[in-house]
Amino acid sequence: MKTLALALVLLCTSMLYGSSEIELRITPEHHDVQNHFVYAAVEIAVSNDTEVVLADQNYRLYYDSELLSLDRAESFSDLPMDKYSDLEVLELFEGIKANHVKQLAFDQSLGFVNFKIDLLDNSNGGIALHKGDGWQKVAVLKFEIKNDEVPAQMVWSRPQVTDQYATAFVELMEWVSPNQTAPLEVKKYADAVVKKEEITAPIYINVGPNPTLDFVKIEYSETMQASTLVRISDTNGRILVNKTMPSGTQKTTLNISSLPASIYTVEIVDMHSEMSIHSVKIAKVDY
Repeated sequence: MKTLALALVLLCTSMLYGSSEIELRITPEHHDVQNHFVYAAVEIAVSNDTEVVLADQNYRLYYDSELLSLDRAESFSDLPMDKYSDLEVLELFEGIKANHVKQLAFDQSLGFVNFKIDLLDNSNGGIALHKGDGWQKVAVLKFEIKNDEVPAQMVWSRPQVTDQYATAFVELMEWVSPNQTAPLEVKKYADAVVKKEEITAPIYINVGPNPTLDFVKIEYSETMQASTLVRISDTNGRILVNKTMPSGTQKTTLNISSLPASIYTVEIVDMHSEMSIHSVKIAKVDY
């Protein structure tokens, strides 16, 4: 009976703490053509209706080292410094000859980086993430571009994609209670291709006023070349407002006067890639 009771406790614990699901992506966000480097953002998003308190993270990434070279000194964590450690590179290899494996298209010159970011206080936890929050940037990697005329790939280490090179994959943890963490399930990985013609200087997005009584204004620092979707959701992740900004536009205004006073998430999505490019929380007030 004691053995059965222990098994039931372990099963319930697994069900309680093993239900959180996230998505992971790496996105080239700024390409300096003159100085031949690119910044790539590492981002996560909650994909089911749970709260995730982010704990320790161990990332493993493959890339084409014939075209890219990681600048470890200029790569950094983008998480709050009072809650998380800086980015630490544990392993870095470039120029690996693995073309006998033929699992990745660039395995004649594999690059591999294993880096981690740790939660500093396991007693109180870290930042809380929710489905309606959009993408949370956790780190930025800087790569030197050796040849920007050829597309360069970046691929997350995971089963069935990179398991013929090594069986250690991306490992992310969530904080569940003081000094207790549990593994996070990565339901979807988004890899990246660095293309010269697709990466330009970053576009800055202003959302305001915040707080606001009735209107939210969205303004880009330059005219967008692709159509974007602006959506506003409540704290439960329900989308309450949708508005398309066609290509060639730079600003728009949304009327939210009918919404009750609360905290809302404004998210901007690139309609071509269906990827979130900006997310911010605003406060709607009633005076």
